[in-house]
Amino acid sequence: MVLGPANTFSGVQCYNKATDFGGTRIYLKLPGLSQTRIVNSYLDYIRLSAEDALQLHISSSFFLADAFILFKSINGVVNGVNIVDNMFSGSNKGVEIVQLDQTNRAFKEVDQVVIDRNNARGMEVKATVARRTMQGNGAHGQLTSIQFFYFQTL
Repeated sequence: MVLGPANTFSGVQCYNKATDFGGTRIYLKLPGLSQTRIVNSYLDYIRLSAEDALQLHISSSFFLADAFILFKSINGVVNGVNIVDNMFSGSNKGVEIVQLDQTNRAFKEVDQVVIDRNNARGMEVKATVARRTMQGNGAHGQLTSIQFFYFQTL
C-alpha cells in the first residue's frame, strides 16, 4: 500500500499470492494525490489499484495472468493519467486491462486521461483514443465506437 505522493517504481517485479486468492496488490491509497510513475515493471498475478488517480503514469510494463489496473472512485475524480505502451496477458475470460470501480461514487471529473497503445492477449482492451479505417466511396458511412472507450458517459 502506497500512502504518500511523488513515487517512482521502475524495474519492479511483483509476484505474490494471486490477488483473486487474497494476495497483496499494489494499492495507491491516495485519493486525489497519487502522483506516481510505474515504468518497466512486471506484475505477475498482481492487480494495481488507484483511488481517485491524479498524475499517474504507467508505461512499458507487463501484466501477467489477468492482472489489471483498477481505478477506484472515492470522490469521482481521475485526472492527469497516462496508461500507455503496456503488455497484458490473460486467460481468455474477458478480463478488461483497465477497470472502473464506481461503487462509492461515479466518476464525474475526468480530465487529461490517456489510455492507449496497450496490447493484450487473452484480455479485453479499451482506450480513450480510437483509430478505425473504413472503406467506401465517401458518400455515407457511420462508425459507432462507444464500446471501445472508457468513461463513455462523460
